[in-house]
Amino acid sequence: MSLSKHKEQLLCKVEVTDGTYTLGSPTGAEFMPDCLDIDIDPDWDQRARRVARQTLNKAKKVVGGKKGRITFSMNLKGNTAAGTAPVQSPIWRSLGFAETISAGVSVTYKRSATDAVGFSYAVWLDGVIYGLKGCRADATFNHVAGEPIVAEVTVEGVWVTPVDGSSVTPPADTIEPEPFLGAGLTFWGEDLCFETFTLEMGNEIIIPKCANDSAAYKYARRVDAEPTGSLDPEQVLLATLDIWDKWSTKEEDTLTYSIGATAGNILTFSGNAALDGVDSADRESIRTWASDLEFVADADAAEGDDYSFVWT
Repeated sequence: MSLSKHKEQLLCKVEVTDGTYTLGSPTGAEFMPDCLDIDIDPDWDQRARRVARQTLNKAKKVVGGKKGRITFSMNLKGNTAAGTAPVQSPIWRSLGFAETISAGVSVTYKRSATDAVGFSYAVWLDGVIYGLKGCRADATFNHVAGEPIVAEVTVEGVWVTPVDGSSVTPPADTIEPEPFLGAGLTFWGEDLCFETFTLEMGNEIIIPKCANDSAAYKYARRVDAEPTGSLDPEQVLLATLDIWDKWSTKEEDTLTYSIGATAGNILTFSGNAALDGVDSADRESIRTWASDLEFVADADAAEGDDYSFVWT
């Protein structure tokens, strides 16, 4: 029997105990919609055995610790009512965001100061279920004019033995991703004409060894974050915006946008950014600034004050 590369599902669930797999019997409730380009890669420790012998024959390696990586893309979308967590909520939380729900009003995602909750991920590939436990994730959010916002996600976790299994039945889903249009993005008080904006979370994730676990690892850990980004606005006269002075003085300002019109599926981003580099470029013969950004906050500010996403 051949397996199709076009039949795949992604599942994610919060772990009751960090590092304890929770997707042994997956259901539609754990299905993550609007995910694509799903891939899973093993990262196993294989130790060579350089034993003394009278020949050049090679002894087979010993398989030790087992961890893995899942990568996928996700079209961002909210829910059918304001103040209700988006259907992709577990993925957001695995990225290190704290989820704050104001019932009937909004759901806010800011980077959490703690890293105590683990996540189980599973990938169903046309009859075979691969899993990781104790997961943490990193993402790059790509914004392109006229296209849905796409998060390129990388998940790190501890390997779970694959099993044959059936797909789950996804719940009804009527929510469509909003295209990145009419965003009203402003920076330094200017309504900039641009095509692309990226945000790289820059999460540093490690998986420490644990000899008490059968995989030699127990869970991943998020130990640092260095959020950066890029923006490609059209060039203007210095009298309108002196971008070289903004870079030279490292002037901080709020970069913000909002898209969507349907309650529950309106997304607002706000980030405290400064320039980290500028190059001259062009887009269809129009001069642009290839601008690198860093998202920053005062050392004594609350965790996650550098940027946030809010669904309303």
